[in-house]
Amino acid sequence: MLTEEERRTLVAEGYPVPNKLPLTKAEEKALKKIRRKIKNKISAQESRRKKKEYMDALEKKVETCSNENHELRRKVENLECTNK
Repeated sequence: MLTEEERRTLVAEGYPVPNKLPLTKAEEKALKKIRRKIKNKISAQESRRKKKEYMDALEKKVETCSNENHELRRKVENLECTNK
């Protein structure tokens, strides 16, 4: 009926853990609230993971472009020296 995470969250939020069916209206409401919190928590974790992946990719691209820029500047400097 309840997942382990739902049980933990119910206890953490101070709700009694229902142990019989059918659930009362108050228990249904509390369970719905807990399930929404769990779903939101998972969504937030996924969002943070995607943002971290995006930032890591951007940082790698910046490093690559910086290295390329440095190499091109060095080549320009060498060419300018040979043309003098």
